[in-house]
Amino acid sequence: MLRWEDVPTPTPGPGEVIVQVHAVSVNRTLDLQVRQDGGNYGVTLPLVLGVDPSGVIVDVGQSVEQPQVNDRVTIFGGVRCGSCQQCMAGNPRGCLSPRMLGVQCWGGYAEYLRIPASNCVPVPDGLPFAHATVITRHFPLAFGECSLADLKPGD
Repeated sequence: MLRWEDVPTPTPGPGEVIVQVHAVSVNRTLDLQVRQDGGNYGVTLPLVLGVDPSGVIVDVGQSVEQPQVNDRVTIFGGVRCGSCQQCMAGNPRGCLSPRMLGVQCWGGYAEYLRIPASNCVPVPDGLPFAHATVITRHFPLAFGECSLADLKPGD
């Protein structure tokens, strides 16, 4: 069951930022599966849904050099634990406990989102937040499919 609630605005921890969300995708499959039965994703309630948000940085935690307050960003939805052997060795893609934004951790249907700074991708001035959100959702899949096809420059 979905319901509207007021919750405290989060504060950033070390290495985290707070993003004021301006756009977020509605991911039909994820949202419906999570709402129906958790979708075998290991969902813990309560949860704020919403993958692929974009917005403006409003606060940064300790040790965050980039992004900075007022930067426009979109959010990569694969949240790494930051503490497993792979993450500590500088290999976050090999994270042993990855989470998905809006599925295993609070997502972008909130007004404010706390997220590791490393999940932020700059959004150029002039690119609408809604467009940045769509690009974030679909570009990685399209890019991955191109690599599977063994495309080379000029193809």
